[in-house]
Amino acid sequence: MSDDATSGDGPGDGSGNNNALVSAGRGRESAHELLQLLTGTGTGRDVGSRAEPSAPKPFETVIELVTKTRVARITSIPRYENALGTLEPGMRLRFEHESSNLQDHWAIRVYTPDGALLGYVRADINEILARLMDGGKNVYGTVTGVRTSGHVPIVTMSVSMED
Repeated sequence: MSDDATSGDGPGDGSGNNNALVSAGRGRESAHELLQLLTGTGTGRDVGSRAEPSAPKPFETVIELVTKTRVARITSIPRYENALGTLEPGMRLRFEHESSNLQDHWAIRVYTPDGALLGYVRADINEILARLMDGGKNVYGTVTGVRTSGHVPIVTMSVSMED
């Protein structure tokens, strides 16, 4: 093995993190290819993309973070009543971190499966969820119920994360 294969000056970040791959009997090209596969560089895949993968992840785990919470409703949502009519228990709700929100930096919008704005994740739990989302985790809600209290509709959901 050449000196540069163990010096940390090979392909990578210079820290020598890929040297264990090289010294484990793989050639420099194999280590470089493995790093490309792990990081998504040079493979035509954007690892940071939130698009659904074409094949299931081999060890994907769904972690339920919150068993039951209400969707914080805002009264000015256009077509809110129409969106409520489409909801059923078990439907998956999409989250979007709204970091530009001046009143709450951790605000997370909640959308129906067809893309209609439903409301927000409650402020008492949104910071941790927003941090997970910013870290690349797929955090989402699942409708657990839709009911009316007086004349006010209430949507409840569980919150989960795919890891």
